[in-house]
Amino acid sequence: MASNFFRPLVGLFLFGFFLLTPGLCGAESAESSLLVPEPLLYIEGSEAIIVEKNAHRLYFYDSEKLVKDIRVTTGKRRGNKQVVKDLKTPEGVYFLLEFLEDADLPSKYGARAIVLDYPNPIDKFQGKTGSGIWIHGTDDPPRLKRPYDSRGCVVMLNDEMLALADLVTLNSTPVVIVKELKMISKEQSTRELQRIARWFEESFEFGFDSVEELKVIKFDTYNVVSFVKAKERRIVYFKERDGGYELSAAIYDSSAAFDEKLEP
Repeated sequence: MASNFFRPLVGLFLFGFFLLTPGLCGAESAESSLLVPEPLLYIEGSEAIIVEKNAHRLYFYDSEKLVKDIRVTTGKRRGNKQVVKDLKTPEGVYFLLEFLEDADLPSKYGARAIVLDYPNPIDKFQGKTGSGIWIHGTDDPPRLKRPYDSRGCVVMLNDEMLALADLVTLNSTPVVIVKELKMISKEQSTRELQRIARWFEESFEFGFDSVEELKVIKFDTYNVVSFVKAKERRIVYFKERDGGYELSAAIYDSSAAFDEKLEP
């Protein structure tokens, strides 16, 4: 449980953030009618990417504003990636690890590529294999007319790829890959964020008010909180269980574990 020192701070955060912030204190009817992407519970002041495989689209959000809607093609075989060379695009929450420039790429990958951290800690625990999942361009523009035409990567036109690469931040911008994007009311999204904020403070003895670059992402089978504290980026993976939440993994900088509790 949280220490007495942090409890007043979190109480102030929950009251101030969720009740006094202008964007959240409007009429209940307005929040009920406003629809937002279910995965993006909180990305205020930063950016996020959603890839919707069924629609063949990549959406780039800056805070809650949709900035780009890009045509993409994904894995030749449908479904969630499980093993190496299955030609499927993984579904989950990922982060951007590395830029690969034109000079470092075979021509088929286009002008630029960004490496994703597949398999992430949840994928590894589930026994998923494979690697080399990128977002990249192409030297064959007509392939964008073919909806499922990659070996597992997310592919777009070169000019779109170059523009996107200028907007993202390595190890910070989350990439949520889903089969089909669900929209929910702002009211429902806010309630979920409140519940997560309380669980987080009780679990880690500090609250969202004491971190920087906060992002809270919801996926079908797990959730992710990414933030910076004491100049270290930390990522917490957790899942819903028995009406609450349970820690799955917590890591520094997508590499070194500071706490780990992986369960089925």
